[in-house]
Amino acid sequence: WLTGSEGHKRTAPFGGEADQEVDKRPVRMVMVYKADGSTIAYRDGKPYGEAINKGRIDYKKGRSQVVFGVRHGTGPGGGDRVLTGRIFEARLYDRALTPEEVAAASSGMLLEVVTGELLAKSIDANQKAALAQFDSRIAVLEKQLGSLDRDIASRREALNAGGDPYFKIAHALLNSKELIYVY
Repeated sequence: WLTGSEGHKRTAPFGGEADQEVDKRPVRMVMVYKADGSTIAYRDGKPYGEAINKGRIDYKKGRSQVVFGVRHGTGPGGGDRVLTGRIFEARLYDRALTPEEVAAASSGMLLEVVTGELLAKSIDANQKAALAQFDSRIAVLEKQLGSLDRDIASRREALNAGGDPYFKIAHALLNSKELIYVY
């Protein structure tokens, strides 16, 4: 396992043990990028190899990519650039995790709770207006869905009360003695 970067400026192996189980079970890899420019890797919640320090990088808004499973962040994958494996889950945090948080994340337990209040604080006025429109449309669709569900339920009740007409026709045909002799 190694951390990668554009032009190999910060690419370096952590020097951990060769992974003998990676093709037999999911492995949780966590990389923590610290403010001092160091990167620490964790495998299944435990430190993996040695921390590396290739310097700090500032990611520019609108000019940075977060890429999982491809060796380079630009363009489509191809050749030896694509991960041969499967990513079951990917997370991106807005801060460097502590070793305890990495252990919790590796167990699948560390989840940030996003509340409506927290979300409302983090979006601008245009996004709030769009969210209100989507919420309104969802309410209309849910009302229509409820109406359709009630309609389907009432039709089922009517069929069950009088019997399914298709079943009655099939039953009559199969019980017809004349049908037996027609071959």
